[in-house]
Amino acid sequence: MTDPENEDMYIEEEPEMEIRIDRLNVQGQGNLEMDGFFDELETRLSISNSLQEEGEPDPLPEELELELETFTVSASALLMHQPFAFFDRGVIGTNLHRRLQEVDGLEAYHPGEDIYNIALFTFQEIPLGDRTRMQFGVWAEHEWLASVENRWFTPEERTEDRTFNTVGSHPPGTACG
Repeated sequence: MTDPENEDMYIEEEPEMEIRIDRLNVQGQGNLEMDGFFDELETRLSISNSLQEEGEPDPLPEELELELETFTVSASALLMHQPFAFFDRGVIGTNLHRRLQEVDGLEAYHPGEDIYNIALFTFQEIPLGDRTRMQFGVWAEHEWLASVENRWFTPEERTEDRTFNTVGSHPPGTACG
């Protein structure tokens, strides 16, 4: 196409692009009251699957600019306990998380990723008076990370799998979450 004000100048038209996203997300939560030191169990589960495609309208699969398919699952369990010793009510819990993302398309300039994470944690309160409480939390987690091959990143080009460990605490007066 030429510029109407300057016929010697050529203007390249921008291609028509679309971003399409299909997503399914399911969540659930359950509570169970119990007798004993641990008097309540709360569980949560979330599962999500999404497909994002970017490219010109109605392309052939091999002509997609970018395709991201992501599967995520997260589950947690919280055990609430009754007061004991100098502690008030508190919680001990665990969380499991997995995310698998596959990347494809003509502009898939990076491999996908596969991440697993498991965490253990506790959050406690100590009453110091009628209106004063000390709160603290402690957690530990372990994470595995691996790259996922695609048409541009073959198994031979995969990066080395990695693992990470983290331990932390939240001192009195700070938020834990």
